[in-house]
Amino acid sequence: MKQKIAIKGGHAAVKLYLSETWFRKFLEGEENACEYEGFYNEGESWVFLPLPGSRNASLRMIREGMKTEFSDSSSRVSAVVGTDGSLACFASRDGAIMEIDAELVSPSHDVYSRNHGLLETRCLQNKTVFIGGCGSVGSTVAAELAKAGIGRLVLVDPDRLTPPNICRHQAGLQHLGRLKVNAVKDLVLSINPFIEVETFSEDMCGTMEAIDKTTRIAETCDLLMCTTDTDNSRIFMNDLSLGSGKPSIHAGLHERASSGIVQSVFPGRGACFLCHREKILTEARKENGNLAYSVENSALVPIQPGISSQINAVAEVAVLKALEILTALDSEEGKPSAFCENLTFIKTREQPDPGRDGHLTFSTAHFRLEASEKCAACGTNSSLKQAADPLLFS
Repeated sequence: MKQKIAIKGGHAAVKLYLSETWFRKFLEGEENACEYEGFYNEGESWVFLPLPGSRNASLRMIREGMKTEFSDSSSRVSAVVGTDGSLACFASRDGAIMEIDAELVSPSHDVYSRNHGLLETRCLQNKTVFIGGCGSVGSTVAAELAKAGIGRLVLVDPDRLTPPNICRHQAGLQHLGRLKVNAVKDLVLSINPFIEVETFSEDMCGTMEAIDKTTRIAETCDLLMCTTDTDNSRIFMNDLSLGSGKPSIHAGLHERASSGIVQSVFPGRGACFLCHREKILTEARKENGNLAYSVENSALVPIQPGISSQINAVAEVAVLKALEILTALDSEEGKPSAFCENLTFIKTREQPDPGRDGHLTFSTAHFRLEASEKCAACGTNSSLKQAADPLLFS
């Protein structure tokens, strides 16, 4: 009846995945029996990990030699643990009690095993990223950072999910009406339940109390990411970066997501977010032209969002820049490259010809922005220098 733990490539079509932490705790403890809740994906798998969400399965773990009662419900699993560390799991399948293969899972290790050699996951485990804005861009940024192995996230957004959000947001319909920070927190923890997630569901610059709290939180972070959709919050996060000395990334989209920017700010090195803001917006309007809205009452929407794929293109560029900065923070040799080109312009739709709709496309251009002496935020002497072939600033 004994079966070695962490069986790989078992013969059963339906498999059980169990938290290695839970198993070790029981194995090394003194209890004779213990119960855990998890998920039964009917006919496909059982998952017993510390994940968010409504659980529909249970696992009763007992020590070898104790009386075992098997349930005729497929959602209830019995696991027998031997003194030698063996594990045998049993559940009802097709009207009979049968043994099922089990695999121990360590999310903080196993989930990132294929990142080894591509990304310094251990470095990211010690990093904290502040995400201001948990909408379509922010939710994608949070999910991708979780997949990369980030150790701690601070999520800030006062809004709740509404039906029109769903076609662009990473959270689904089951999260309607929830605060975006809570929906994104569950999304992140479903990828790795051991990521530390702090949420703040107030307007970060709405009151002096909120400003003070946000400022204190930002000082504990390694990188600030602005994915908001209001000018006040963007300006505030720029000031937050300059005041704290923390690097920041500002990711945003233009009308209909036909283009977007990812701008890095390194206090004391190059331009801040406001140095060339008007120039960037003016040039973006030239590139994008006048794109017709798709609804009759679109006049009520100052900037109509684009489709998810266009939005995600900008979000993914922001994530890649974030990973570059985070890994460079621990490497003196890597810092110069991360601080070189601090503006990426992403184009996701060609300007339409007269009488025709624009077509989807994808291109990027990179620029180096130096600080402007006229900037109200940082006020240092600078000029705008392009670091790539002309596309935006000609």
